[in-house]
Amino acid sequence: MRDLIAKKGHGQVLNRSEMVKRIDGIDYFVADGKFRLEIELLIVILAALVHSGETVLAVPGKDFSATDLSEMSSRPLQDILEFNHLKQPKEWNISVIKDLFELLDLAPGLAVQVTQNVSEAVVQLGTRLNQLVEKLVIMRQEFSNGIPFWGTPLLSDSEISKANEKMSEAKDFLESLQAFNSPAKLKNFKYTSAEVTKHQPALDKLKEIDQLKAFADSISEFTVYLSNAQSIFHEDSDWTTRCKNAKEEIRKEVMDPDKRSSEPFRKKVIEQMKQLKADYIKMYLEAYRHSRLDLHLDKRKQNLLRDPRFQQLKALASISTMNVSQLSEIQSE
Repeated sequence: MRDLIAKKGHGQVLNRSEMVKRIDGIDYFVADGKFRLEIELLIVILAALVHSGETVLAVPGKDFSATDLSEMSSRPLQDILEFNHLKQPKEWNISVIKDLFELLDLAPGLAVQVTQNVSEAVVQLGTRLNQLVEKLVIMRQEFSNGIPFWGTPLLSDSEISKANEKMSEAKDFLESLQAFNSPAKLKNFKYTSAEVTKHQPALDKLKEIDQLKAFADSISEFTVYLSNAQSIFHEDSDWTTRCKNAKEEIRKEVMDPDKRSSEPFRKKVIEQMKQLKADYIKMYLEAYRHSRLDLHLDKRKQNLLRDPRFQQLKALASISTMNVSQLSEIQSE
């Protein structure tokens, strides 16, 4: 069967009549001088050749290649038995397959291995597709409310909406590629170069969001602390102003891909936040000291409360005609 198919060049077909003969009212595949095979068994062999990508089976209205086995198995058997012809699969579209591997950050040289029926290249393709689809699903779920950073989102609502739309399209596209899980199926790759590369911006945005989230998470210990500190500290204090300025400066710089992926930049930001945290703790302790009595002042307070004159004032306060407001103020102080 392979020899018969190979004798036909590209663009030519091997008609059913060239393979099948009717003998005593029954259709057989006849290998002259060798054997004959019932048509049903022939279909099993042809299905195996389609699966391996060695031929395309044509029935009225449909050509079945290696990517169409599921549909082929659901067609009525009689349709398959009455097939029209066989033909060689189309040539490898190596440039588009290279574009696909580059889109997925895989070595484009793997595309050449696919054309040599190296299954390992397809395994790497499938693994990468699964990773990206999973990451896109998770990212869209976590990204719906943006990336929190120091009490505000790093990206605007419009940026989030556009990114979600692009990532949704990319996810659907990558899921459709999971069906191409063998070299034979990739030989029938149906997408054009433009249809592949149009999803590059979405995957670039995925990387950007991943980096932004990683950066925000790495300093969240400090941003959460400083956000809480700002909420209870004086709005017009010098420290609060320094916090606001630092927040805007860092937020602006982190949008630069080179900076947010730079370890020196991250360390510089952490040192800046550590200093703000230390300054806040110092000011808080100073304010606490002024608002609380030390040992000497507390002893003085206890002496005042035990002073006989103070006890006499309290006794006088029980008289209804006396003005007790001043005594209440003294007690509360």
